[in-house]
Order: sequence, then C-alpha cells, then structure tokens
Amino acid sequence: MKDEKDEIKMKKTMLTKRGLLKKEIIEEMVPDIEKKRFSRRKLQNEIIAAKRVRISSSGFDKVGVFSIPEVNSKEELEVYVNRAHERLNSLPEDLENVTATITFKKPQAESRINDLISKHQLNSFGVKVEGTHGFTTMVKNPIDKNFLKDIKANILATYNKNKELAAAEPNQEKRQALEQELPKDFVETFETNKGIYAFYCKGKSGNLKKCKNEEEVYAVDVGPIEVRDGLLELETNLPSEIIVTPPGDVAYFVKKFKKKL
Repeated sequence: MKDEKDEIKMKKTMLTKRGLLKKEIIEEMVPDIEKKRFSRRKLQNEIIAAKRVRISSSGFDKVGVFSIPEVNSKEELEVYVNRAHERLNSLPEDLENVTATITFKKPQAESRINDLISKHQLNSFGVKVEGTHGFTTMVKNPIDKNFLKDIKANILATYNKNKELAAAEPNQEKRQALEQELPKDFVETFETNKGIYAFYCKGKSGNLKKCKNEEEVYAVDVGPIEVRDGLLELETNLPSEIIVTPPGDVAYFVKKFKKKL
C-alpha cells in the first residue's frame, strides 16, 4: 500500500498531460505564491487557487491548493463534474488516504451513508444535512443528534421572537408585512435533518472510483490534484508540504438544476 504523500512525489498524474491545467499555467502561479503567498487561475467553470500559510515562530509552512466551482447552468455543472471525475480516474488504484467530497443526486438517509462508508471502506469526517424550509448545515460524522436538537431549538426561539416582535408592531401595514414574511407552519414543520446531501471523507483511490458508480452518487471530487503534483515537480522555493484542501460539495447546484439533471 502506498501513502498519498509518498505517491505524489514518485508518480505524476496524467492530468497535466491531458491539458486539464497545463504545466505552463502552474509554472506561472509559482512567483505569486512565493512573493504574495497567493495565486489563482480560472478554468472553464472553476477557479483554481493556491495559498501559502507560513508562521515563522512555529516553523509552520504549507501550501494549500483548492478550487471553487463557477456554475450557472446544468451544462456548466456537468463540465465541472466531468473534470472532477477525470481527476479521480487519473489516480493509481492503490493510493491511500485520498480526501474526497461526495455529492448525491438527492438527500440520502443516514443508514444509506453508513452502508456506502462500510462497503467502500471510507472514513467520513463530515456530512452536509438538509432540513426543511431551506435549512442546510455541515456537521461532524457520526452525526451528533443533540447538536442538531440545539440548533433546532435556537432557530425556533428566533422564529418565535420575531413573531412576537411582528405582533407588537403598532403600524398595521408594517405588522402585516412582517407577519407575511414568517411561514405560518414553521414551528410544526421545521426539521434540521431530512437527509444527507454530501459527505466528506478519506479513502483508497480505487474504492472512491467504485463509489462514484453507485446509483445515488452524483459527484466524487478530489480537488485540483494536478496543481499540487505540478508544483511538487517544479524547482521552487515553496515548502515541500503542498496539500489539496477538501473541495466543497456541489449540492447547491444539484438542487438548483435537479429538474434538468
């Protein structure tokens, strides 16, 4: 079994060869990272960035590489997801401890998430839960039910307080406007967890590739690994520790365009 850190020093992924982010562009990023500690470049429907964090007093010195999707349509979302899967497929099968973000086509029950984690031997450290009335939040996995209960209690308390303030408004027109902004059935119908839309995990590359083929899975994103690998191969003044920050999920875009997917 190969460790990810050792593997990336020994093996170049196929991504820069395919032109996902050309080596020349990665080279152009180096001066900004060295001098300004930050650099960014735009791909189709994606922003790629690298940030250096250096704390001289403690000797801490790392470069984090990350990406931000820029998606405005179903077609653009598909471009982003296809690129994410190209990155995943470029990895060797036996790479350990690969960080990935998995987004589903629709929210899944916690039991189904646990099935996938067990089946593909994944270590999940966070999930995005979706509730009612547009509520979403990130929580640690396994999910702390008491934490979600506290969130629900605080939100309901805020709703009730706003309801009291609206009722106390002396101006009838303003009072009616405030009351109309408050959903009538909020207390009875608000829930913090009606399903899991995405989870963040680590796993073996080969297992992540298999997980990608599960019916419920929409995207498995390992981030801009070609930038990390390209920086490690160049002769630079950057630190030897260059990591890919776990990418954000695309649940927002899946929800926005789900009728078209």
